[in-house]
Amino acid sequence: MGVQPTPPPGSGALGEAQQRSPTSYTTDYMRDFILNTLDQVTIFSKYFGIPEDVIRFNISSPNDRIRNPLRNDKHPSLSFNIMVIN
Repeated sequence: MGVQPTPPPGSGALGEAQQRSPTSYTTDYMRDFILNTLDQVTIFSKYFGIPEDVIRFNISSPNDRIRNPLRNDKHPSLSFNIMVIN
C-alpha cells in the first residue's frame, strides 16, 4: 500500500484539533498570555526601547512624533495609537 495523502486544511476530513500543530497551540497560548498580562504600551516600550511615559505622551498628543529607532529617522515620524483587541 502507498502513503495516503493528507487532506487539505478545512476540508472536513480531519477534526480541527488534528489539523493544528502543537506549535500552533503553544503560540496561541503565549500570545493570549502576553496580551492578557501586559499592557500594549509595555510591549511596544520593550520592543522599541522607548520609555513608557514617552509612548503614553505620544498617544495623548496626536501631533507628537518620535524618532523611529528601527531606521535612521532624520525627521520624527513614529506615533502610537491605542487599539482595542476583542
